[in-house]
Amino acid sequence: MNESNASTRGVLRELDGKERDSLVYACLKNRWLSSGLKPLKLKDAIRRFSIKSTENLEDLRGYFLARPHGIREGVVYRDLAFVQQVDHGDEWLVLMRLFSDETNQSYWVPFESVSLDRAISSAARFECSIEALCERDPYDSAVLFGVDRQLIRQKDR
Repeated sequence: MNESNASTRGVLRELDGKERDSLVYACLKNRWLSSGLKPLKLKDAIRRFSIKSTENLEDLRGYFLARPHGIREGVVYRDLAFVQQVDHGDEWLVLMRLFSDETNQSYWVPFESVSLDRAISSAARFECSIEALCERDPYDSAVLFGVDRQLIRQKDR
């Protein structure tokens, strides 16, 4: 482990402010995560999400090992977010944080739904799984989640 990872090991911070709100807005487009929430009460819906953040791969694995996780609980690792879609289940919506040159702001794109039960049983398997997700192009599968076609065309420009 390098020194920068050693200094952040064991630190899971609560995601808050604009960073959390941006992620939650993207999650609310998912029917499983928005189920049971009142659309006109956005602030109440945001409070129903509990999102942690870490920069350390071992802590990320530890988060998943500390199950069960309730619906709308999640964790951000680098530019990936994992949000539980099933109460006490193992069905994670994976989103990637991207940056818009036009607006100078980041935004989240949902692109995968994964089960991590098998991957967390081995540190090596887990690392490979996460790195594969980090290297994916979210637009390869984002259309399956109903991302606006305009956004997809902007990426290709």
